[in-house]
Amino acid sequence: MTKTPTLALRPPKEILDIFWTLADGTDEQRTSGTIKLARLIKESKDDEKEKIQTYCRDRLVKGLSSGRKFARVGFSVALAQLLHEQHLQADDVVTTIQEKLKFQRHEKRSKSEVGGIFLGRAFGFSSVVQSGRLSKMNGEAVGILTNELLAMADKKSYLKAVCNKTLEDIVTQVSADDFGDHIWLKLRDKMKQGWDSSSLHTISLLLTCRSKFPDIVTKKFLKKHWGFPLLGEENDEQLLKATLDTVQGADLLLEKIIPSATAEGRDITSVWNGIGEKLVEHLPEKRADVMAQRQLLGIKIASRLLLGASTQQVVSVCLSPKMVGLIFHNITRKNDPLASATDQLFEKLCNQLKENSESHKISDLVEKLWKLEASLSEENNKSTPRVDLVNSTNFTRLIDMMKKEEIQKYTDILIAMVKGKDKLEVISEQASRKTRQLETCLRQLQHLVTSSYIAPSLDVQAKVLTLFHRLAFFKVNKKVKGIQHCESCINFDEDSSTRKLCESLLFKSLNSISTLKTGHQNKSERDSHFLQLLFVLCQYSQELLSCESVNTVKEWSETMQEEWSKLYNSVCKINESVETESKNRNHAFQLLLMYLGIQMFTDYKTASEMLQDVYVCYEKAAEKKKKEIDESDEPAWVEVLTEVLLHLMSLHSHLGRVVTASVFRFLTDHITPRSVSLIAEVLIPKKARGDDAGGAMVEEDVKDDDDEEEEDEDDDMESDASEESSEDNENNDDEDEDMDDEEEENLEVDEQFRESVRQALGAAADLEDSDDEEKELSDLSDSEMFKLDDMLAEVFRQRKKASGGKKAREEKKAELANFRLRVLDLVENMIKSKRCGDFLLDVLKPLLLLTMRANTSENQALCERAKGLLNLLKSKAKGLKDTVHSLEEQKAFFLELLELAQKTSDPTHMQAVSMASYLVMNLSSENQDSNVRDQAGCLEIFQQTLTNVISRKQSKPHFSFFTSIIEINPVLFQSYSKHLLSSLKDETVKIYNQTLCCSILTSLCKKVDNKTEPEGEKKMKKWMTEAAGVLSQIMSGVNKDSIKTMFMKELLQLMLALQVRHDILPENPFDVTVKTKLVELKSKFNTDLRRLSNKIIAGIERVQKSESGKKKKNKNKRKLSEIEGDLPQKKKLKQTI
Repeated sequence: MTKTPTLALRPPKEILDIFWTLADGTDEQRTSGTIKLARLIKESKDDEKEKIQTYCRDRLVKGLSSGRKFARVGFSVALAQLLHEQHLQADDVVTTIQEKLKFQRHEKRSKSEVGGIFLGRAFGFSSVVQSGRLSKMNGEAVGILTNELLAMADKKSYLKAVCNKTLEDIVTQVSADDFGDHIWLKLRDKMKQGWDSSSLHTISLLLTCRSKFPDIVTKKFLKKHWGFPLLGEENDEQLLKATLDTVQGADLLLEKIIPSATAEGRDITSVWNGIGEKLVEHLPEKRADVMAQRQLLGIKIASRLLLGASTQQVVSVCLSPKMVGLIFHNITRKNDPLASATDQLFEKLCNQLKENSESHKISDLVEKLWKLEASLSEENNKSTPRVDLVNSTNFTRLIDMMKKEEIQKYTDILIAMVKGKDKLEVISEQASRKTRQLETCLRQLQHLVTSSYIAPSLDVQAKVLTLFHRLAFFKVNKKVKGIQHCESCINFDEDSSTRKLCESLLFKSLNSISTLKTGHQNKSERDSHFLQLLFVLCQYSQELLSCESVNTVKEWSETMQEEWSKLYNSVCKINESVETESKNRNHAFQLLLMYLGIQMFTDYKTASEMLQDVYVCYEKAAEKKKKEIDESDEPAWVEVLTEVLLHLMSLHSHLGRVVTASVFRFLTDHITPRSVSLIAEVLIPKKARGDDAGGAMVEEDVKDDDDEEEEDEDDDMESDASEESSEDNENNDDEDEDMDDEEEENLEVDEQFRESVRQALGAAADLEDSDDEEKELSDLSDSEMFKLDDMLAEVFRQRKKASGGKKAREEKKAELANFRLRVLDLVENMIKSKRCGDFLLDVLKPLLLLTMRANTSENQALCERAKGLLNLLKSKAKGLKDTVHSLEEQKAFFLELLELAQKTSDPTHMQAVSMASYLVMNLSSENQDSNVRDQAGCLEIFQQTLTNVISRKQSKPHFSFFTSIIEINPVLFQSYSKHLLSSLKDETVKIYNQTLCCSILTSLCKKVDNKTEPEGEKKMKKWMTEAAGVLSQIMSGVNKDSIKTMFMKELLQLMLALQVRHDILPENPFDVTVKTKLVELKSKFNTDLRRLSNKIIAGIERVQKSESGKKKKNKNKRKLSEIEGDLPQKKKLKQTI
């Protein structure tokens, strides 16, 4: 017989599966797998344990060289855990690594295989050290391990980090004897090389050896080969070189070497000057990406140094010459790592300054930055980037941190610098740089008066704005001490960029201040503050215009002076007025006059034209005995003023837009329907409307026009209609129709164009003065005539091309759309006012039509804005009262909306019309001045229309119109339920009509935020209960073969709507018979019907379960009470026994 060979032990499948988890699992799975492997080895049988340990050791070591993604990580962790729990011996593992992970020179292996072996050895040796079992190894074995690590670090540069880290761990674990006899002997030769071949890894290892064994790694050794102290100032250049030469060594520098230097007593500033500042220094010969990496490392060093540093040290580092340009940067790229790192350092600086605001003032730091920029700019050359500290975002943030007294001080410094009194001594002698510095001062002054963080006082704002005003519009010929900013003769020419900047900053500042929210002012206080500021500017202008030593930059005639004097007197008169009843009206005229007064310095002609109308309006508004509007044909003053405001809104000025909106807000108590109609005509011109009753309320006008010529004509008519808002001309309609003809007649033909026509005509051009034209023309042949026509056509084609053509029309359309967007600001003011109900009918038309015109990008913006205003109207619908329009006018407008709803097919348009209809209906029902019968006028029309649609007397509007209105406020339409239920119960009513009834009843079931009165809840409960019975009856009569999909869908939706109203119907309104019927019909339902039926069935089943649960609970309670009732008797029996 032959003996069967013994097979090698194969561990259980449970252990084998763990190796797959270690190689491919997640971090949590690898950790749990390692623990499980150690537990299984421990629980294995004694006769198998040694073989299993050997198998696991060999497989783990071999797996360390695997190229699988997580094999080295998982296997090295498992190896360290088994060593730690003493399932494996460290000496055996080291021996196995040397045997299994090696290659002979004659072996042909790929580069990746060789790299895998080296990585496996590094990870394996690291596992041995990390296991904490190094103390159990003898000194010679530890020496061998050290040799292996040193050899690998020399051969493979990518293993230096791992090997040196493992060597550091060895040094921390071994005894002094083993270190001196076996480890230092191996390391000493390497350490004798000193800084010549050093890296951060070598320095870190040397620091570890020195700190752990100072008696072996002596001061004498360091002084001879490295210099002592190791991290002293004299070694900064070598340390910087080692830092730059080391790949992936930043963590060692930041977490170990820098802290070691400060722990040895080096000052933070000294370390920064020696290493950090040299890294952030700009080197033009370096590539941009390399330079960015160097600077980022320098920023990280600064952040590490400043942990726990004093405020003075933080300021010293952040304001060092090489660093300050990085912190106060102008980087605008998103996610820039350098900018993010410097911003974090700046946050550190800000926090320190806030904590020590008494000892370190922001204003002192700001002044220091000004001086630092000046000194750095002098040293600047073409190879270095321009220093621009005070224009950076972080510098602005510093200004925002100033206190009020510091703001005042800094404002005075900047104003003095602008006037030529350089208190900081930073203004350059170079013309271009001086101009740039002055413009920087002006921009910072503008920030000081407009920042919401600073909340500047009126005095500071007035001081700055008067400076802008003086420099933008006036020249001082001779110093005047009595007038502010005139003690200096600094002036700028009309075409100077600095003067234009002053003008721009003046209007930008006023624009920002008019809407500035400081947190402690309400709207009324902000308005008063802005009026005071403008009045100060007017007074200042009067002083300058009255001074002989001061002239305007532009020519200022006597007529202009007279106009200004008239304006100033009017403003002063209004300012002195003490009337409380007309306070808002006076504020409106004062604001408008003062704004136009400032505009006189930029556009006198436009301002003076508007001023004439404003004066007349103010005089009429101030009259005590006012004439009724019906008694005179002339327009009311508020209507004329509305035209002025519309003209002002058309100007390209954001400040004008803000001022116009504010003036209109003050005048909302005086607005008349005709004033609102003027605004509506701008939004929807008459020419585009089509009929007298607001004929734009038809679907045809909403659709796009494919004919380009008709589009151009519409645009011309729209622009002309917008001009009608400022010029009340009765014959504008006729003029618009003939506009193109008049333009052609009045067109002046220039000589160049005339010459082009002559050249095209050639000899025929000489026939112009001939009386016998027909005879001469007859000599031309047909081919010559056609050629002549082509040449003329080409001439006129070039003429049209030169005139702009389509591009000009597009610009005109965009400008008109922008104007309409501005005018919507006035509509918003009307909606937000207390008289919103009075304006409702007049603003609904343009808003509704604008939402239905989104065929271009310009119209899209108008559409979105109009939708937002409609939603704003919806939010204010409750309690609106119309004291201007009669109920007949409201009904007439409601009928217009119904007509539009009949012609509308787009769902979004239908929703807008529904919202408008609801607003009108709600306005009528909320009108307290009407009697009960008339109060429901629009509601009656709505109900009658709904009845006609259900009864098929009329097919439109679409039933979505009714459901959209009802869903806004179902409480208002609960009375319709009776008629709807009767139609639903009537078997003679057609299926289509019953479908509509179900849809509308579903809308009536919708729950909204409006609270329902108890009486209303009773009525709702009554009809809902009745509806549930009707639906159950209808459902019982449905057969599989007679299912109407649309009707069944609305029926199920109504059932579901009733089922979810637990607040009205606490118990489920449907019983088991309905559930049974639905289960029976489900097989014939489509997906939507099946989904609805499943929800209804689930609701019925929930009720059944809760009822059965209650029955069981009650039954258990009864049993328990019976048992408790019997217990005393049993106890008595026991006692008697």
